[in-house]
Amino acid sequence: MDPLPPPSTEPPPSDPTLRCFWLMRRIEQSMLGGGFVTKRMYVPRSIWYQSLVRLPAADTKISACQSLVAILTKMAKINMLVAAGGGPEGDVERMTVLKELDSLEAAAHQAQIKLSKKLSFIHRPGKNGVPLTVATNQSYTDDMQGPVTSSGASVYGAQSVYGSASLYGNGSYDFLANEEPMPGHEKTSKKGSSSEGLKSQWKSFSKSVQKSIGNDKVEDTSAYTEAIIRLFQSSYLLEAMIRHYSALSPFHTHIQILNRLRRMCDVFNQVFCAFVIRDMGELMGKYVKRVGAWVAD
Repeated sequence: MDPLPPPSTEPPPSDPTLRCFWLMRRIEQSMLGGGFVTKRMYVPRSIWYQSLVRLPAADTKISACQSLVAILTKMAKINMLVAAGGGPEGDVERMTVLKELDSLEAAAHQAQIKLSKKLSFIHRPGKNGVPLTVATNQSYTDDMQGPVTSSGASVYGAQSVYGSASLYGNGSYDFLANEEPMPGHEKTSKKGSSSEGLKSQWKSFSKSVQKSIGNDKVEDTSAYTEAIIRLFQSSYLLEAMIRHYSALSPFHTHIQILNRLRRMCDVFNQVFCAFVIRDMGELMGKYVKRVGAWVAD
């Protein structure tokens, strides 16, 4: 019998900024001992610890997690929850907080660039005017006005999360249909050469896809799962900071801190949570297939 969801499942917070932390806690619980990611979907711990499964860009993902964990661990040793007021001494502490958040943003920026080169659904920072995240629906300023919501942007930005081009590029074969035959050659010969060219390119493309799929397989997912757990646990410091500074008076330094924290939430939501959710689907499919084989035996 399938396990029933616990009666006191934590509901998602009303503040959209904090929902990424709620999601990370649900996923972390499933990694540590199994748990309900949603009210209807129970994810056993076993799916996160498998062997010989496809896990795209696993090394890059682990490296990205480690780079952020190193900075978050350093931040945890500093007083990041500075109280209001405090005179010049308090100002120095708040500037220290801003400096640490700048370092975290820079590391997240570099991690996203590396991930965007490996994963098609992650947009490179700065592409199509998007400053940092995959596609944010908010822009932030560091002045006294605080966050400014952009009314025209969607959750995935102006374009599809996969970009505007198709899998085979943006009209990469259009020239074959419109090309005029060379002087002295019949049009039928162009058709034959085009067909051969397409076959050759398709064969090369198929080989590259097969090679990529083969390279995506990992012998053991333990290192990946443990890196995700450490990142999620370290990130809860940012949640505590958001709650703390949101409760303080809207001092200009507090607004600057909150703006940086919100940008980091965009990164966690649209980059790290995005690839973890996709990987969970991949691992779940493999796990179900293996369970079916065990039942058949």
